[in-house]
Amino acid sequence: MAEQARALFDEHGPFTTAQLVDRVPGFNALAPSELRQGQDTVRAMCNAGELVRVGTCRVPGSCKPANLYAPATVETCQATDTTASGADALAGAMQAWSSTLPESTEV
Repeated sequence: MAEQARALFDEHGPFTTAQLVDRVPGFNALAPSELRQGQDTVRAMCNAGELVRVGTCRVPGSCKPANLYAPATVETCQATDTTASGADALAGAMQAWSSTLPESTEV
């Protein structure tokens, strides 16, 4: 499914799960069970780092927006990486916390 994801992204940009499932031979995007299997596969690919969620879009016939995905590349990983800002925030909080502690006294 990773090859189909790269090809779909090269042709159309970010894609939904249904668009990807429609591209995979042997899958029928209109069958609920196969769409669910495709959703599970996309979720596993995201957990493995093969795909990244890049946004949402409105889909006709659905009340809630669908997630948009793209193959994981250096650019998309850097755009979605929040560890640096999280580490900076944690360091700032620890610094502020340590400056407000009273001096310890030895007994």
